[in-house]
Amino acid sequence: MELQYLPISLDHRFPIQVDADFEQRDRPIRHLHYHDCAELGLCAEGTGVFMVGAKLLPFRAGDAVLIDRSEPHLAQSAPGTTSRWSWIYLDPVRLLQPAGDALKTSTANLAGPGFDNVLTPGSFPEAGWILNRIIEEARERKPDFEGVIRSLTLQFLLLAHRYGSPGHGKESAAARPLAGRPHYDRLAPALQRLAADFAEPLSTAELARLCHLSEPHFRRLFHDALGRSPREYGFDLRMRMAASLLAGTSDSVLEVSQRVGFDTLSSFNRIFRKTYGVSPREWRRPRKVMTK
Repeated sequence: MELQYLPISLDHRFPIQVDADFEQRDRPIRHLHYHDCAELGLCAEGTGVFMVGAKLLPFRAGDAVLIDRSEPHLAQSAPGTTSRWSWIYLDPVRLLQPAGDALKTSTANLAGPGFDNVLTPGSFPEAGWILNRIIEEARERKPDFEGVIRSLTLQFLLLAHRYGSPGHGKESAAARPLAGRPHYDRLAPALQRLAADFAEPLSTAELARLCHLSEPHFRRLFHDALGRSPREYGFDLRMRMAASLLAGTSDSVLEVSQRVGFDTLSSFNRIFRKTYGVSPREWRRPRKVMTK
């Protein structure tokens, strides 16, 4: 999969920039991009899937996103829809020094295969409120807005590290090793095909051929890099896209099941409940979104 470098020009004195009301379309993920800074995002409307490196993460309105400069990424809104975002580009260490120590003001430890870049209201309840405040301060530019933004950014990052600590039911992000890029580079053609044609029945042999690998070697690399088999990964992607379609479109449960490649509604309902713990109808009930 092609990687594109898109530099962001930040003010050296106050290295943070806000891009509000950005529309993300439903174009298939054919490439990933990365920047020379970290990103914080807030989804105001819509649903879809984020691809961050080899991770596939569903998003919906009210979710926040944290992406370190080291992670290539791209979002795709649910088919037939457009999602709306606000993005904050920043160099957190330069912005916040000497307000906090470098470990807690950096996003480098908030990355890698074990870190879920999509921060839901359930996992980080304050995220939406803090990011909305940063966006408002940047837009209104009231007296001392730069100090307020620095304070809010520090609060966001400290809480992000807190929610990623073992005391909150998760392994610390700082304790997890980062994924090796050689495996990801070799698997990129298969990951691209899986993302683009998630509803199609793709054999492991076909995916291995795309990567110019033998099937046994492909299986080993895939499991080493992603912790699951190609079949399990593709199946998980179908479930994540189904969750996004249920939350972001008015399609019936039957129509959603067909769009993600299921032959029968009963099997879709059974597997969806096993994956998410609720039925498709329960999943599409609105969630509370923190906006103030």
